[in-house]
Amino acid sequence: MATTKLSFQSTAAASVITDTDSDATPEANVNTGAGVVLQIVIDNSGNTHAVTSVFWDRTTTVTFAAGPWDVEPDNCLYAPASTKQTFVFPQGLKFGTGITFATTQGASKNKGSAPVSNVTVELMIAAVDLHATP
Repeated sequence: MATTKLSFQSTAAASVITDTDSDATPEANVNTGAGVVLQIVIDNSGNTHAVTSVFWDRTTTVTFAAGPWDVEPDNCLYAPASTKQTFVFPQGLKFGTGITFATTQGASKNKGSAPVSNVTVELMIAAVDLHATP
């Protein structure tokens, strides 16, 4: 696991979570609880195949059996082959319990194979709950 978390004293971003080898093994509760995601960057530039990063609003890890995850993902983000994709959520993408995620080959919410080369997934977490702010 190569997940790191940087914390900031800011009114915009509280932390940036980076996983430099996101794969089919879920990273559980990376924010240590709830959070509001402002931006997600998926760097799939090292692969000649597409990947899908899947996200769950939960603190525990997710398992799989012959294809589907035991819990359907709450969010799925697709990154074509050899690209770096940036997804911005101006009002924030709220995770009420925790943030767990994984990345697999292909364009599906089902668990696929691990990417051949490293995929970096970076999450920018808001300092405040934007849903509660008028």
